[in-house]
Amino acid sequence: MVQQPALKAAPRPPIDQPPPVPLAVAAAVKALHAGEASAHQQQVALQWIVREACGKAHFPYQPSDRDTVFALGRLFVADLIVGLFNADLSSLRRADHVEDSTRPTR
Repeated sequence: MVQQPALKAAPRPPIDQPPPVPLAVAAAVKALHAGEASAHQQQVALQWIVREACGKAHFPYQPSDRDTVFALGRLFVADLIVGLFNADLSSLRRADHVEDSTRPTR
């Protein structure tokens, strides 16, 4: 019988440390901040922010409760951003209009 090699999990960086940032991603985020990012740079920057910085690409369970809560906090931000990617803008406009009409005028 041939013995299968044991699977080993890839080492995880510490949860409270920033993920590695490739040069292309750093340039894309910088261009996005300056309002000068190409369509491709916008996608690269947001993909890295959601998947790596916010941890969407990683399972949030960690060995300690503290680290798990930290990872879930990052994941919450990712879910907010992804929710905006899929948002129904017409319903948001209607809700914003209703909110504006109920504000007192000065």
